[in-house]
Amino acid sequence: VIWLFVYLVIWLFVYLVIWLFVYLVIWLFGYLFIWLFGYLFIWLFGYLFIWLFGYFYMW
Repeated sequence: VIWLFVYLVIWLFVYLVIWLFVYLVIWLFGYLFIWLFGYLFIWLFGYLFIWLFGYFYMW
C-alpha cells in the first residue's frame, strides 16, 4: 500500500514537471513570437508613418 502511494506520488511529480516544462516552453516561445512580431510591426508602421509624414511635410 505504501509502495503504491510512493509510486503514485513519483508519477504525479514527474507528470507535473513535464507539464510545467511544456507550459514554460510554449509560453516562452509564444512570448518571443509576439514580442518579435510586435516589434517588427511597430517598426514598419513607424517607418511608414515617418516616411509619409516627411513626404507630405515636403509638399
